[in-house]
Amino acid sequence: IACEIFERINNSGKVLSVVDLMVAKTWSPTFNLRERLTAFRDELARANYDDVPDITILQCVAGLLMHGVRRADILNLEKTQIEAHWDRALEGIRQAIDFLKADLRVGHAKILPYNAMIVPLACFFHAAEPTRQSATAKATLKQWFWRVAVSNRYDAGAETKLGDDIADMTKLADGGTVSFTYTGPALSVERIIEQRLNLGSAFCKTLLCVLNYRQPQELKDGSPVSLTSFSKFNSAELHHLFPRAHLRNAVHEQLSLRDSMANIALARAAANKAYASKAPSEYL
Repeated sequence: IACEIFERINNSGKVLSVVDLMVAKTWSPTFNLRERLTAFRDELARANYDDVPDITILQCVAGLLMHGVRRADILNLEKTQIEAHWDRALEGIRQAIDFLKADLRVGHAKILPYNAMIVPLACFFHAAEPTRQSATAKATLKQWFWRVAVSNRYDAGAETKLGDDIADMTKLADGGTVSFTYTGPALSVERIIEQRLNLGSAFCKTLLCVLNYRQPQELKDGSPVSLTSFSKFNSAELHHLFPRAHLRNAVHEQLSLRDSMANIALARAAANKAYASKAPSEYL
């Protein structure tokens, strides 16, 4: 009641997020949502998924219980519902992240094209009996992931589209057949060349997921390279095949393409420094 009154009479510009409101609304001596979120965030950190925001976790809960993720869906959740289903909801998220890491090799949340992609996956794993988590169903999930990523599906109208995807995942969990005909920018060589290295871009992160999925090898010795093989995710692991200094000195007319995703490979930080400003013809 206090939360509803605050929303109505708040004229001071105080911004309270949906998460803040739900923490207040659901508090009881036996359940503190803030503490539960903090504890789960520690668990996510161990899996390199602590970049997933609290709102995504609440969207997962709303998706499971309300079959939608709009603000109203989340705020209409009752305290008793959340407390009763909290552990099962977190287990759905854990299985979704396990799937992303094991089947799609998305080992770090920083390269996940959309945090919201966890929501439909969590709904599937929450609803599907283990016997229905077949190789065929997982192949369908992989197809869904790549089609969402390549089509920039959640760039606009994400809440509505998430509701549609949750319905599809529920159908898939029940043994049904689903298909994904998402429209979006065409996938082309030109689109890849024009995409700059920018971790704020879903398509840039999609391309990093593709690179990681292909299990690249170190250019010097063939040892495996992964975006989670290091203690900390950082841009030093993203190697410019034609180094900027080389372009500046020898191929100046191509300098504007230095940060094109077509010029990016994965390399160990130490090797990346060793390549320095050398031409590919030298260090390859």
